[in-house]
Amino acid sequence: MADFKRPMRALSGLLLIALPLAGTADTFNNAIALFEFAEAQFPELASPPNPETQEIQGFYVRYYENSKIYLGVQGDNIWAVGGSLGEQVKLYGKLRDYLELQNTDLSDALLSNRRPYCTFYADNTFSSVRDVQRNLLFTGDVSITVEGDAVEEGECVITANGIPNHDFNDADARFATDVSEVSYVLRIPVNPTFADEPTAISLNTDNGILLNGVKIDLLAAACYNVGDERIGCNNMDQPWRLDPMSPLNRFGTDSHNAHTQPNGAYHYHGNPKALFQQENTSQESPVVGFAADGLGDTNTPDDVDISAGFIRDAAGNAASTDAAADTTPYYADGTKPTVASFSSTTADGSYKAGDTINITANMSEAVLDGAALDV
Repeated sequence: MADFKRPMRALSGLLLIALPLAGTADTFNNAIALFEFAEAQFPELASPPNPETQEIQGFYVRYYENSKIYLGVQGDNIWAVGGSLGEQVKLYGKLRDYLELQNTDLSDALLSNRRPYCTFYADNTFSSVRDVQRNLLFTGDVSITVEGDAVEEGECVITANGIPNHDFNDADARFATDVSEVSYVLRIPVNPTFADEPTAISLNTDNGILLNGVKIDLLAAACYNVGDERIGCNNMDQPWRLDPMSPLNRFGTDSHNAHTQPNGAYHYHGNPKALFQQENTSQESPVVGFAADGLGDTNTPDDVDISAGFIRDAAGNAASTDAAADTTPYYADGTKPTVASFSSTTADGSYKAGDTINITANMSEAVLDGAALDV
């Protein structure tokens, strides 16, 4: 039986010379290079060349009509199925086994990708930045790879040293601790699912990670009349937790709404003023990171998923076509309603998990009664 893995590994040395490739924040260019290599080296398996490249649930995929083979790139993983390869989807290694990929310079980069799957962001990135007040140079280092032998149960693994892709500790900052490299590894499910019950954010869990490798901490370990009101308030039942974004609380953040933990870990408490353009507030944000729920922080799962010729609902059930009702065409409004304004009858202040805040959202167009709004 024909097999991609053995001949591709045998020719990988040739590929390292023939196809040096610059990495990108999106894996599209890497996937195209892999497809072109397969088409050139294995025409009996990957023909006719240059078929349409499809996006299917976190994959870039090409289907080769002559051989009946699907070749897919999921992050930095290579999968194939069909034809002489058999009906079972198989993993054929990593892109770096066959391609010479240059690390991506993310210094002061503005992102544009809005794809919801973490697999589309698999890359090795670096940044050259400066601690302004200390006049020291730092190098940010982020690696995102995809692990797992099962297509539906993989994880995106983010390894980073916590250094941002922009200069930090600028003129108005008052960091209590100098910035240091703090390495960590975070794992995100490729296909996150909803839990039975929501889990409130806390000081004991990471709230999110941006694609520049810096964590998000929405809460501060600081409460009114606890210690020095700057640190040490780890009791989540405390009713008066200080807002780290308020200038009245003097948390010493820099212009990126960030400062340091006692161990020197740089982290954001609000808008990072980086990774996406700040001027045009009407423009939708790209995906700039992933929240603790595993979902891209500008995306939520679609109710309808159209892929590989099938229509599936949010539970993954495929629509049948053997009933007359299924042949009736339906059309969807592709323009999303937007929030025109918010109002509230609840007074300004600090609230803890379980408190009720009444908010009214006025929409740009009519929405269904009882429709949910994620905030």
